[in-house]
Parts: sequence; C-alpha cells; structure tokens
Amino acid sequence: MSERKYKVVITDADEDFFEPEKEVFESLHVNLQIYDLKTADELYELAPDADIILTTYVRFDKPALEKFKNLKLISRHGAGYDNIDVNAATELGIIVCNIPEYGRDQVADHAMTLLLSLIRRIKDADKLVRSGGWFDYVRDRWNVKCMQESTLGVIGAGKIGSKVIKKAQPFFERVLVYDPFIPERVFRGMDKVEAVDFETLLKESDAITLHVPLTREGESEYPTYHMINEETIAKMKDGVIIVNTSRGPVIDERALIKALESGKVAAAGLDVHETEPLPEDHPLKKMENVILTPHMAWYTNYSVYDIKRQWAENAARYIRGEPLKNVVNPEVFDKLKK
Repeated sequence: MSERKYKVVITDADEDFFEPEKEVFESLHVNLQIYDLKTADELYELAPDADIILTTYVRFDKPALEKFKNLKLISRHGAGYDNIDVNAATELGIIVCNIPEYGRDQVADHAMTLLLSLIRRIKDADKLVRSGGWFDYVRDRWNVKCMQESTLGVIGAGKIGSKVIKKAQPFFERVLVYDPFIPERVFRGMDKVEAVDFETLLKESDAITLHVPLTREGESEYPTYHMINEETIAKMKDGVIIVNTSRGPVIDERALIKALESGKVAAAGLDVHETEPLPEDHPLKKMENVILTPHMAWYTNYSVYDIKRQWAENAARYIRGEPLKNVVNPEVFDKLKK
C-alpha cells in the first residue's frame, strides 16, 4: 500500500452518517474530509488539492475539473453520472467510477408498486374511503383497467428493466420491450414478452415504465433526454399510464403535465424529476392523478449502507493499487496501468 497520504473529499450526501465510509478508510493512510456543498467552486475553496472526490449531486464540468490539479478519481454516489463531464475527465486523465450494482430489485419493486397502485387507483380509493363515498367508484364508473387484459411497455431492459419484465409477467397480458442495445433474440421464448421498436411500444402499451440512463445528443446513438415529449406522448394510447424511476429529464415535464391535464395520460408515477428536490410550487404537486416519491426507489435499510461502502471502496481500491470496479471511462485507467 502506498505511504502517500491521500486527500479524500466527500462533497455532499443525502445521508447524515458516514460510518460505512470511515470503516472502509480506517486502515488506510487517508485524510478524509466531509462537507455538505452545492458547487465545485465551494469545494475548490476548501480542498483545491483533493486527490479523490466522492460526490452525489455536485456538478463537475470541464472548467471545474481543470482546477483540481491533483485529482485522480471521482466516485459517484449512484448509477447515474450525468453531473460529471466524463469526456472532460477522460481528457484530463481523471478516472470516473459509479455504483450500478445496488438497489436493482428495490427500484424494480418500486416501479411495480407505482404501476399497480396507479392501475388499481389505490390513492383515489383511499381518499374515497376517508371522504365517505364508499360506492362512488361504481356510480362514477371509474376507469380501472384489468391488468390481465393490458399491455405493459418497458423502455430499457438493462439490469433494472430486466427485473421489471420478470416481475410484470404474471400481471399483464403482454409485456412489450424496447431496448436498441439488446438483441431481440434475448427475449425469444419468454412468456408474454415481445421485443418491439419504439413506435410500436408507444402505440400499443396501456402503461409504460422507463428504465434508461440519461444521455443527450452527442453522448449516445439513442439519446434519452426528453424521449417522452409532446410528440411521443401523442403517439400513445388515450388514458396511458406512465411510470419513471430512471432519471427525471427523460420526460419533458411540461409535455407530461399538459397530457395529464387533458387526460391523454391518465396517471403518472414519478420517483425522479427534472428538478430535484421538486420545487414547492411545482404543478405536479397539485395533480390528483400523480403519485410522487422523492427519488427513493433504491432505498432500503440495507441498500443505503451498501451503497455508502461501495462509494468508498472505489477510492480504497485506487489507494491500495487494486483493480477498480465500475469505471465509466476505462481508457483512462488502462492508460495509467501502462
């Protein structure tokens, strides 16, 4: 192990305890500094000589990265890393790691919970009981779809989306899957499951759930930023249900709100939002046909501890000179090994 004392900085975290990280670094020669910051500029004022940064929401664009002359590695708290300019980090020789191996079942469970709650109108039924309108759902002829005669569309069939597909099979008549990166043959022979193109999924699904990373033009052949927008919503069935547990900007919220108001989209379940936390005066907070959760799909007592250990382990492996896991830009790591 190197005798050099690395400066490891935690910029921000949702949690207010750091025992898992301290356990990981306990036997290492580390100067660990823990902050609660909003910007990279704030961090530079406090720790311009940081060697390793553990970050959650702080944005690191190219100008920010260029300031940190000692920076070797950034470990992102979570699977997404859209707050880090990976291309700039690669150019500057900075390794970027993430943590995709956590909370997969939990996110899939949360997506299914939102889907089933919206289809069965649990939120509305609870309100009905509390208000004394016991039989109003019959009198008002509520639109409650029969799941066994409905089609679910799953956009993105990676580690989480694939789990949703399996969990959804017993509930729905059909499960349509769109993922341009996964060959159609992967889904052959799966009961009720069919790989389709994006247009078909939009047109034939009674409910749609999103499980894609956030990518923009120039970052991917199939960018996902605002992939659900006014144009794509117009192609969906009237009364469709939409669930998003991936990344907020995958949906154009203005287009979604308009569709929710018109009834084109019957209901939505959103664990992620274009702006987080959701602003106090946001229109979605006033809509009865929406279930909102605070980006918590991944969360359980176990997963919160596990992700904090993995977050720190990315840094610990680098300090110990061990092979790294979940490197977003492996070309930098490969270059350093030569």
